[in-house]
Amino acid sequence: MAALMGGVRGNRGEATRLGTDKSGILIYAQTWNSRIRVELRADGGCMIFVDHPQEGGRTVLWQGNLDDYVEGERL
Repeated sequence: MAALMGGVRGNRGEATRLGTDKSGILIYAQTWNSRIRVELRADGGCMIFVDHPQEGGRTVLWQGNLDDYVEGERL
């Protein structure tokens, strides 16, 4: 049974994908030079980072439990 869901919308419409307790889910969007990625586990564990393929590095923007994240203004 799916515990996670991700979605994307672009010029070909919208698509969704499911993740399980075992697989988790990985969501990304990229330009020619970099990629932002969100890895999410069913237990709420989350990591948000930017890959820099040309430089061979990764910058972690945030990691922790998504259910505990309260920083920032809710819109």
